[in-house]
Amino acid sequence: MYLQGSRANRHYVKHYGHPSEVGFMEIQNKWKGEARDVTWQ
Repeated sequence: MYLQGSRANRHYVKHYGHPSEVGFMEIQNKWKGEARDVTWQ
């Protein structure tokens, strides 16, 4: 996600902002497990 121009970087910037302003540590708290379907396990 930190390699500029990569597909992951473009997605990250579009959804969360530039990595210099919003790093992984800030966005990981936004991810919730409620939406995960664990019935397949």
